Amino acid sequence: MSSTPRRPRPSSRAPLALGLALGLSLVAAWDTAAAGLDRPPLEVAQVDVHDVTLPEPQTSEPPEAPPPEPPPEPRGLTERTLTLGEAKAQIWEAGRHAHFKTPSDGERAALATLVVDLLEAVTWPEVDLTEHDRAAREHDLAVELWRVQGQPFVALVEAPGRDRGAGAYLFRPGPRRAREVLLQAPHAYHDLWTGHIAAYMFFEAEGEDAPRALFTNTAHRFAATGGKRAKRSGSDACHAPAHNLSAATEAALTALRHVDVVQLHGFDEGRPRRADGSAVAPVEVIVSAGEAAGSTPRSGAVATWLKGVFGDEAVARYPEDVRALGATRNLQSHLVQEVAEATFVHVELGAAVRERLRKSAETRAAFVGALVGAPAAAAQAPPEPPPPEPLPIEAPPRPTPPQVAAPEPPPAEASLPEAPSPALAPTEPPAEVSTTEPPPTEPPPTEPPPTEPPPAVEAAD
Repeated sequence: MSSTPRRPRPSSRAPLALGLALGLSLVAAWDTAAAGLDRPPLEVAQVDVHDVTLPEPQTSEPPEAPPPEPPPEPRGLTERTLTLGEAKAQIWEAGRHAHFKTPSDGERAALATLVVDLLEAVTWPEVDLTEHDRAAREHDLAVELWRVQGQPFVALVEAPGRDRGAGAYLFRPGPRRAREVLLQAPHAYHDLWTGHIAAYMFFEAEGEDAPRALFTNTAHRFAATGGKRAKRSGSDACHAPAHNLSAATEAALTALRHVDVVQLHGFDEGRPRRADGSAVAPVEVIVSAGEAAGSTPRSGAVATWLKGVFGDEAVARYPEDVRALGATRNLQSHLVQEVAEATFVHVELGAAVRERLRKSAETRAAFVGALVGAPAAAAQAPPEPPPPEPLPIEAPPRPTPPQVAAPEPPPAEASLPEAPSPALAPTEPPAEVSTTEPPPTEPPPTEPPPTEPPPAVEAAD
């Protein structure tokens, strides 16, 4: 027989033990449940349904929104004490990234009213500008009091956080003068340094040479076109009809009348050309009145004075010397031309001149003197002209003397009376007949034709 080992048989006691354990667990659970049933039942309070207040059913309509809170009343004018650099930053820094917004007709009208009111207010001492500030804030503007380098100024600027290219309008307090100067820098970002030069001129000037106001843009010339150069851009202060600068300029003309508007611009030295088309490399300053017909007495006087600052070859007039950059399409010049007492001077500055003006206070003082002093001199009443020399008048042809005919002899048959005796009747010598021309007769007095008077220049009041 083989000795193959036998496999062990599984024990039958393991399942029995497992079943016994489960049975004991069920018995314990049953005992626990039975013990819980012996506890006394919970007491439930009796509640009257009539005493219960149910919430109102929710409707689909949203609740009415509370009325908007009115804007806070300004507690007083904002006052700033600034250095010259801080003043320039306050004017132009926020506008570098501003999104231009074309002003509405209502905003333009409100700005014009504020400009007229402020030009009147700054001529009075101790005037309260709170009401003007309240009116300005209704259109996202603000009236502020600035003190720059110790001098007081009134600023009409965009309200904080409302930068949209509405412009900045600065006013110098002081008594009204016979003629005022309105300085403008309409392309402060595009024409490099022109805004800074205008700020220097405005804040540094003192006395009679100080401009009454400075108007400038606060958004790039091509901000409305996304920074792309375009012939027509809504943010171009000099060529966009809806720009605030035109509304403010027209308001200033209404308020001041006797005002000289001076605009600063910048140009590339490669652009100017003479009237014959040839290049004029030495020209660094171009002065015009914005008129294609020619320079006015005032713009001509400015050009003459600027030659004393920058040299004869560096200054040219439009259209007499050059045929470009004459500002004939400038909208502010068109507005000025409608006011007989006002003048417009458009000054284009080359890069080298702008650099000199930016760095040299002495050059800026001379520049201001040329722009302000020349107009003042041109505005004075001209001296009495000397009596005009009589024009040469041709004398009329002298009359030919009449020829005296010799008496005809009497006929032979006629009886002649006896001649008196020389002793009794002395004879008179015969009348001499002149053989020379009689003296010329005096022509009747004639008035020389009136000479055309020089172009009238409005005298200062």
